[in-house]
Amino acid sequence: MKIQKIKINGFGKIQNKEWEFNNKINLIQGENESGKSTLLKFILAMFYGTSRNKNGKFLSDFERYKPWNTEEYSGKIEYELDNGEKYEVFREFKRKAPKIYDEKEEEITKNYSTDKSKESTFFEEQTGIKEDNFFATSAVEQGEIRLDKSMKNVIIQKLSNMATTGNENISYKKAIEKLSKKQMEEIGTDRSTGRPINVINQQIRSLEDEKEKLKKYEEKANDIEKNKELIEQDIDEDINVLELLRRQKTELEKIEIEKTKIQLIEREIENLDNQEKDSERPKKPNKIRYIIPIILVIAIVLISILIKKPILSIVGIIPLIYFVMTLISNNKKSSAIIKTDNKDKIKKYEQEKENYIKEINERKRKVKEDFKEKIDTQILEEILSLKYEKIVEYIDEKEREVVDFKVGKRETEIKREAMEEKIERLIEIEEKLSTLKDERLELNNLNNIYEIVKEEIMNSYQEIRENITPDFLDELKNIIKEVTDNKYNNLSIDKENEIKIELENGNFIGIDHLSTGTIDLIYLALRMSASKEITNEKMPIILDESFAYYDDYRLENIIKYIVNKYDNQVFILTCSNREKEILNKMNMKYNLIQL
Repeated sequence: MKIQKIKINGFGKIQNKEWEFNNKINLIQGENESGKSTLLKFILAMFYGTSRNKNGKFLSDFERYKPWNTEEYSGKIEYELDNGEKYEVFREFKRKAPKIYDEKEEEITKNYSTDKSKESTFFEEQTGIKEDNFFATSAVEQGEIRLDKSMKNVIIQKLSNMATTGNENISYKKAIEKLSKKQMEEIGTDRSTGRPINVINQQIRSLEDEKEKLKKYEEKANDIEKNKELIEQDIDEDINVLELLRRQKTELEKIEIEKTKIQLIEREIENLDNQEKDSERPKKPNKIRYIIPIILVIAIVLISILIKKPILSIVGIIPLIYFVMTLISNNKKSSAIIKTDNKDKIKKYEQEKENYIKEINERKRKVKEDFKEKIDTQILEEILSLKYEKIVEYIDEKEREVVDFKVGKRETEIKREAMEEKIERLIEIEEKLSTLKDERLELNNLNNIYEIVKEEIMNSYQEIRENITPDFLDELKNIIKEVTDNKYNNLSIDKENEIKIELENGNFIGIDHLSTGTIDLIYLALRMSASKEITNEKMPIILDESFAYYDDYRLENIIKYIVNKYDNQVFILTCSNREKEILNKMNMKYNLIQL
C-alpha cells in the first residue's frame, strides 16, 4: 500500500495544506511543535477515525485535534493498495462516517460495514489490519523506541513474547501465571485456605454436621405427624360411629312410637272384629223393652172390659203391636249398620298400619344409605341390630373416646410445635446447602473453564513454537546480522523461553548481555517486520522522531536496514538533518517535505 496524497483543511494546528508522496522514502522535516506528530495522527485518523473517548487522558483525540481558529475540521487522503486499486477518502471529523470513492470517483461508502461506535471499518476490510496493530508495527510514535537501562528488560521480554506467542505484549508464562493467580483468587484449591471454594466447602461441612444432628428431630416430628394422622383417622371414625349411634337412637325412638301406633291400630282392629262377631250372634230379648208394651196391652184390655168398650182395646192394641214390630225391625237394621262401619274402619286401620311399617323400613334403609360410605359394613350392621339400651350405653362410651382422642391429638400438636423451631432451622439449612452447592458447582465450572483456557494457551503456545517461532527466529537472526555487521549469526530459545545469542567461540549468552543500543535496533526492526505477519499489504512505515536518541552509527545502520530490507513506503518525521545527510551519503532518492 502507498499513500499518494493528503489534503488537510483543518486538523490540529495544520490548515489548508496539501502534499504528495513518493512510493519509497519521504523525509518530513520541521522544528519541534511544527506539526509532524499531527501529520501522523491525521493519516491514522483518516483511516480509523478520531476517538471521542478520553481513555484516561485529559482530552480525547477528537477534542485535542479540533482546530481552534476555524470551523473546518476535515481532510482527504488518496492511496493505492498493492493490487493496484486506488481509493480516495474524505472525512468530516465532526461526523463519524467518511465518504469513500473508488478510482472512478464513484462513492462506495455503503459497501463497507460499521462497528459498534458507528465508525466505518473500510480500511480494516481493505488491508486486514486493525488500528492497534498498525500502531504496534508500522507506525512508531515519538519516544516509543527510546530505550534506557531501566527499559532494557522490558524490551527483552517483548522480544521473548514475540518469539513464543507471536505478540510482543503477550507472554505465555505471564498469561499462565495471571490465569493461575486469577484462578486462585476467584476459586482456590483443596490445599488453599480462605479462598471461595474453601469457604464454601467449610460452610457446607458445617451445615451438613448441623443437619445430621437435626435429622433426629425431623424423624421424631415425622413420627408425631404420623401419630397425629392416625389419631385424626380414629377421631373421624369415632365421630362417624357416634353420629350413627345418635341417629340410630333417634330412629329407634321414632320407630318405637310407630310401633305403639301400630299396636293401637291392631287393638282397634281387634275390637272392631269383635263387634262384628257380636252383631252376627243371636241376641237375648230385652225383657224390659217387651214387658212395657205387654203391660200396656193388658191395661188397655182391662180398661175396655171395665168400661165395656171392646173397640177401645182393639184400637189400643194395634199401636202396641206396631211398636213391638218396629222395635224388632230396628234391632236387625242396627246390627247390619254396625257390621258395615266396622269393615270400613278395619280397612282404614290396615292401611295406616301398612304405612307405618313402610315408614319404619324406609327409615332403616335411609340410615344404611347415609352411613354405608362412612362406616364399615360389618360395624354398620352390628350397630343397626343393637337394642335401644345398648345404643345409649355406646353413645356415652364413644363420646368419652372422642374426647380422649382429641386430648391425644392436642398433645401431639404441642410436641410438634415444640420442635417447630428446629424443623424450620433444618429447612433453612437445606435451602442454604442447595444454594452453596449451586455456588460450588459454578466455581467448579469456572475452574474447569480456567483449566480449558490454560490448556488451549499451552496448545497454542506449542503450535506457535512449531509454526511461528522458527520463522520469527530466522527473521531475528537476519536482523541481528544486519544491525551488528554479522557479529552475531545464530540464536535460539531455551526451555525458559529466553533468547540466547551464539558468540564467535560457540558459547550462548542471554540477549540481555547485548548493549542497550543493539537491543533497541533489534526491537525497532522486529516491530516493522511484524507487520508482514498480520497483513498481506506492505503497509507504510511511519517513524516519528524515532531516532532522536540514536548515535550516528546506529542511525546509519537502521536506515540501511530499512532501505535495503523493506520495499514498503517509508515516512521519516524528524527535526534534525542527520537523516537527510545519511540518505544523501547513501545516494538514496527521497521526497523532502518541509513543515
